[in-house]
Amino acid sequence: MYTPAQFARFIGQQAKLELNLPLDGRRRFQGPILAVEGDAVVIEQDGVAVKIASGNMHKAKLVAEFAPPAKPGKTPKKAKSDK
Repeated sequence: MYTPAQFARFIGQQAKLELNLPLDGRRRFQGPILAVEGDAVVIEQDGVAVKIASGNMHKAKLVAEFAPPAKPGKTPKKAKSDK
């Protein structure tokens, strides 16, 4: 399992967390990591900051964020070599 120090390295990144015990009636959270406070991680879920104790985390992983594909257009031509 990740430590709070490891979460601190990825503040601003999207994370998925699954908890051992429900918090506010839910066990799964996904959102950007906002902060690390002691042994708890604060993530944003539905526009609200949620503080989750690291001891209550069952699974945690970062969500891959991909850049949008490049717009179609002309491809650059290769330069001819002088021989």
